[in-house]
Amino acid sequence: CIQQVANEEFGQKNGTIILTGGYAAIKPFLGYLCLALDKAALRNMALALNNDLKDKGIFVGTVMVCGAIQPDTHFAPGLIAEKFWQMYIERKDWELLYE
Repeated sequence: CIQQVANEEFGQKNGTIILTGGYAAIKPFLGYLCLALDKAALRNMALALNNDLKDKGIFVGTVMVCGAIQPDTHFAPGLIAEKFWQMYIERKDWELLYE
């Protein structure tokens, strides 16, 4: 999907791609190894693509959600969405840990 949009026009418009990561990418635990492998691969892809595409004006990042998403908690969807918006606006750090 990223290859389809990561073109010159997208870069000229300061295109931004933000992926949803998880804590298992950096702190895997035995009961969730399959999830940890997927999240680690996604994290590495975000870093590699950010490094590769930033010179073309395209920002790639990941918001690492480090908890179970549930309404009316610290991990409420609206609060997490604010972090995505923050990353979109700032385009500074390729990774944001939401703990």
